[in-house]
Amino acid sequence: MTQQLAQIQLPKGLLDVDWNPYTKTIYYTYNGKGYTGQDEEIGVTIQRCLGFPASDLYISDLHYFEHPGHAIAAPPEMQRDLLICNWSDYAIDNMAFQCAVDLKI
Repeated sequence: MTQQLAQIQLPKGLLDVDWNPYTKTIYYTYNGKGYTGQDEEIGVTIQRCLGFPASDLYISDLHYFEHPGHAIAAPPEMQRDLLICNWSDYAIDNMAFQCAVDLKI
C-alpha cells in the first residue's frame, strides 16, 4: 500500500509521487507513464522527468501537509533545500507536499 507524497506542477504536466513504506521506494506518474524508483533526491527525479539539471530548476508555491487538508506555506529555507532532500525525508515524517517547478533559464 502506498501513500501520496507529492504533487508537483511541472512545465509540461503534473508529477504525482507516492511512497511505499514497506519497500521504501517511490512510484511516480508523469505524462501518463508510471515509474518505480529507489529513494533519491527530489531534484534527481524531477530532472529525470524534465531533462534539465536541478541547478536550472526553480521551486515556487511550496506547501506541505502534516495533516490531510491543512496546507502550510513552507518557510524559505525549506523551499530552497527541497531539491536536495530525499523523498524519504518527507515520507518518514508523514508529510506530503505540493509545489510548482519552473526553469530558471
